[in-house]
Amino acid sequence: RGQGRMKDGRLPVFLGIGVQRAGTTWLHNCLAEHPEVCMSQPKETHFFYVNYDRGLDWYLGHFDHCPATALRGEICPDYLYHPEAMDRIQALLPDVRLIVVLRDPVDRAFSAYRIFRDQYPGLSFLEACRRDPALVDMGRYHRHLAPVYQRFGSDRILIFLYEDILQAPLAMVQKVYEFIGVDPAFVPGVVEKRFNQVMFPRTQRLLYGLGLARLVHWVRATPLGERLRQHASAAPAPRVSAAERDRLRPLFEEDLRLTETLVGRPLPW
Repeated sequence: RGQGRMKDGRLPVFLGIGVQRAGTTWLHNCLAEHPEVCMSQPKETHFFYVNYDRGLDWYLGHFDHCPATALRGEICPDYLYHPEAMDRIQALLPDVRLIVVLRDPVDRAFSAYRIFRDQYPGLSFLEACRRDPALVDMGRYHRHLAPVYQRFGSDRILIFLYEDILQAPLAMVQKVYEFIGVDPAFVPGVVEKRFNQVMFPRTQRLLYGLGLARLVHWVRATPLGERLRQHASAAPAPRVSAAERDRLRPLFEEDLRLTETLVGRPLPW
């Protein structure tokens, strides 16, 4: 164990770099429970692209709560989409291990459309995809992953699918533990718990925009957050229609074929 440890123990030894709306909050919480691991507070610092000018001391401040012996990590699913972030990660963390969770690109886009729907007033899902190319582009995984593989090598990248979380969550998270170099037998208490359902998207968006992400994470950890999750779970979740799926699927077919070759496993989408 400990093969991921770096010379400077203040720096993270692993990063979750993608993708949006694919279970990364669940993964963050499973990692945070491990006694040998310490995660950034809050989950996403956005340091390597939005906040890089704030300096390394600012970034390290998000780990001030960590014991000296703990392996440090951060999950920020936007990093994958920003080449400058990957440049900076390679320069600062040359031995870092990278974790990526992939999701059906149509379902990923629909989930993003739902949680950020205040950005698309009056637009249907298909209209939003036409107006905002990022909804589609973020699901073209090969385009974003290929440069990462070239930079870091496949032995330092761990790829999972969203279906792995749904079908075998404990097996998945224990593979992550093994990958980063901590006891893989640990069983986190939150392994069967869902996080980050669309509970109050407008409020969340406003708070994030005001720099109050810590408040959002605090609410999620309280009984109020649990009641909001239960309320969200009681309502039937909207789904992508067959017609919408048929319209969007061709946009991803070639990229998914290349992604399968790159990551070395079949994709069920």
